[in-house]
Amino acid sequence: MKKLLLVALALFLLAAVVTPVAAASGPRGPFTLVGRITAIDSANGTVTVTVFRGNTLVQSYVGKSLTLNTTATTRYFYKANAAALPTPMTFADLKVGQPVSVNGTLANGVWTANRITVTAGASIRGPFALVGKITAIDPATGVVTVNVLRGNKLAKPYIGLDVALTTNASTIFLYKANATAIPTPITFADLKIGDWVSASGSLVNGIWTTTRITVGAKLSCLQ
Repeated sequence: MKKLLLVALALFLLAAVVTPVAAASGPRGPFTLVGRITAIDSANGTVTVTVFRGNTLVQSYVGKSLTLNTTATTRYFYKANAAALPTPMTFADLKVGQPVSVNGTLANGVWTANRITVTAGASIRGPFALVGKITAIDPATGVVTVNVLRGNKLAKPYIGLDVALTTNASTIFLYKANATAIPTPITFADLKIGDWVSASGSLVNGIWTTTRITVGAKLSCLQ
């Protein structure tokens, strides 16, 4: 009996040691992602990227910032356009705002980049539709900043983030008292910080050009 108790105690202690280690390891494997550089830490050799899309390991980080570690074996490449052959570059050539594709490995919560490729002129573009809350208005430039609540495929990576919507003389401004009400025309001057809005337009080269902004229709732009 005493021997059995000692064996059981040994197994219990082993489990207590091994289980936390296994839990700490978490998901692991190769990752690929596409995003834009938002910060570079030369001292620690890290690159922070806002993720636009990626493989299964990266999916939960779409629209969020992810810090990638680099090592002495990390390779860096530059492409003049999507079809161009990649040419070697260095960590020092990286710049905030550059669009990048990255592949590497995740282990024990550490994202290590094996390859970072910068592609000039690469940007997400196309029609957008989003819903969010106005956080800033600049009458001088006609820019309306909106914190995105939801959006179509193009706007989805920006959920939870602020985007600066550019308006112009062609932008239509509307107000809806409720989701089923007929929209009535308003002006840029009627917009207020804190308003819920739906907006649609086109994204080209990082510029969100808005064709329509509707106030008071929190979910209508995606119907």
